Amino acid sequence: MDITLHHLNDSRSFRIAWALEELGAEYNLVKHQRTESLLAPAEMKEIHPLGKSPILVDGEETLVESQCILEHLSDKSGGKLSARQEKPYFWLTYCESSLMPYLVMGLVNKTAATKTPRILHPIFKKFTGAIAEQFTSPGVRGALKYLNEYLQNHEYLSDNDSFGIADIQMEFAIFGAEGSGFNLSDYPALNRWYQAVHERESYHRALARAGR
Repeated sequence: MDITLHHLNDSRSFRIAWALEELGAEYNLVKHQRTESLLAPAEMKEIHPLGKSPILVDGEETLVESQCILEHLSDKSGGKLSARQEKPYFWLTYCESSLMPYLVMGLVNKTAATKTPRILHPIFKKFTGAIAEQFTSPGVRGALKYLNEYLQNHEYLSDNDSFGIADIQMEFAIFGAEGSGFNLSDYPALNRWYQAVHERESYHRALARAGR
C-alpha cells in the first residue's frame, strides 16, 4: 500500500499507526509537532484544508477523521479488524460522539486555567471545578461504568468479540480518562480489556515508531 500517515504528537493519529501495525501494512510516517499553543502546525493545512491530525494519504486519496480512516483501512484489508456489527459499530461511534467531548472539555478547562492571570486563578479554579464536578466528571464516570458492564460479558468491542478498530478507537479515550485521573481499577472488566489491548505487539510497534 502506498500510504503516508501524517502523525501529530498527543493526538488521535496514534490510532491510525496502531491499526496499520496491526494490519501489517507498509506505510511512511511523517511526524509533526504541536506548537507552543498546543495546536497543530500550519504546515498540516498544506496537506488537508482542515489542518488537523490524523491525515492519511493513500494513493490519490487524502483522508481525515480517525473513524473514517479506520473504516477505510478495515474495508481495504477485506474486513480485517471490522466493527460493522450493530454493537461494535455503536462503540466505534459512541467513543467520539459521547465520551470524548467530556474528556476534551475537561482538558480545555485545565489548560485555560493555566492561561489566566495568577490573580484570577482562585476564581477560575472554582469555576472550572464546578464544571468538572457537575458535568464532565459524571459524564466520564457514566461512560466508564457503561463500558465496564459490557466488557463483563465480552472480551473486545469489535466484530465477533474480537480485537478491531472499535477497540483501537476506544483505547485513546480510555488512555485520556486515565491520564485525567479516573481510576480504572474501579472498573475491573474495563481495566482487564485495557491491559489486554496494551499487550498486543502491534501496540508496542506503533508506540516505538510513532509515539503518543
